[in-house]
Amino acid sequence: MKITIKEKEIELKNTFRSMIIYEKINGKSFNPKGLTEIILYFYCVVMASDKDLDLEFEEFVEYLDNNPSLLTEFSVWLNKIFSINNFINGEVEKDNENPKKA
Repeated sequence: MKITIKEKEIELKNTFRSMIIYEKINGKSFNPKGLTEIILYFYCVVMASDKDLDLEFEEFVEYLDNNPSLLTEFSVWLNKIFSINNFINGEVEKDNENPKKA
């Protein structure tokens, strides 16, 4: 996923760096729940994806206020990444183990 903020295009990456930034700012283990924590993690992903970006959290919230569809895009992108990671880690049930009844 790419976003353009402060006239800079940033390719978002879900990394350990983003999780570490989240934990440092939030003071809690990584497990974002609720709107505030999702927005905070979005901010952390942006900051981890471009270490040279000078962006305060309040500026980021204002950016989202002006571009509200980005939060939905981010949520879809993040869910896709977590789904892939769960599948790779074997945490997703296989279709043939619990077949759905028609």
